[in-house]
This record gives sequence, C-alpha cells and structure tokens, in this order.
Amino acid sequence: MITRFLEYVHLYRLLDAMITSLLIMSVSMIESFSFLQEIKLKAMREANFTDKQINEFMTVWDNEMDMWKNLSISKIINNLPARFQSYVPFTNWKEAVDYLSKKTGG
Repeated sequence: MITRFLEYVHLYRLLDAMITSLLIMSVSMIESFSFLQEIKLKAMREANFTDKQINEFMTVWDNEMDMWKNLSISKIINNLPARFQSYVPFTNWKEAVDYLSKKTGG
C-alpha cells in the first residue's frame, strides 16, 4: 500500500516538473515573439506604414498570440494521459502563468 502511494507521489512530482518545464519554454517563446513584434513594428514605421495599418497589424498579432497561448495550454493538458489531466492546476494561459509564477517565485 505504501509503495503504491509513493509511486503516485513520484508520478505527480514528475508530472509537475514536466509541466513546469513546458510552461517555462512557452513563456520563453512568447518573449521571443514579442521581440520579433518590436522588430516588425520598427520596420513598419521606417517603411512609413500608416497608423491604421500598424493598428490592424497589432490587432491581428494580439489575436494570434492569444490563440497560440491558450492553444498551447490545451495541448499540454490534452496530450497527457486522461488519468493525469485532472492534476493540472490550470486551464488557460493566465492561470498557467500564475501557477508558474508561484512555482518559480517570480
């Protein structure tokens, strides 16, 4: 009985470490995307794009990033074995980032 319990504790810790690593990687990708966005905006300004064109680009970009963020979270959850999915303490990007902040102290 105690062995089974320890197996579950070990599996939970492994799952937690894996999820934390995936979230760190996802946040790092978002940071890289944001850097690319700034480069794109600078190039658009230098090419004399209108404010309307830049705002349209930003709207599309923001929508795409929001979709990517939440899709990445659903992929993390849905690709786990069904019996482990309920152990994931978040269901969307904001909850995931909050979870990661608590885990990493930042």
